[in-house]
Amino acid sequence: MAGRKPSFKSPVPIKARESSEKLWGYNTRRRGVDWAQVDGLGVKTALLACLEGGGALMFSAAAGGLGVCITMFSDGDKAREYAATTEELDQLLDQVVDYFADASVDYRQVMVGGGAISASGN
Repeated sequence: MAGRKPSFKSPVPIKARESSEKLWGYNTRRRGVDWAQVDGLGVKTALLACLEGGGALMFSAAAGGLGVCITMFSDGDKAREYAATTEELDQLLDQVVDYFADASVDYRQVMVGGGAISASGN
């Protein structure tokens, strides 16, 4: 994976990124991330895919706790994106899984109990 820079595609509309005032206004209208509604299996799958791919995933609070910032480290590169809602967080976690996707391993299937993690049986 060397030389392949992670590229998250933020689900936050481009218009909301124009200025900090517009972003603040956009965020105050949003309801934020409801951790009770976040897909727990999606979080675990993203962590598994990232760790198996030799990367690291970091979660941090953003916008005073309204949203979540996800930072992904992989092969010396760093990608950071922001999720303002539960749906946006689920989309970003799916992007992490897709980034580390391997033709021989379907991490989503592994997490529901239907496959081996690697050919070596780890």
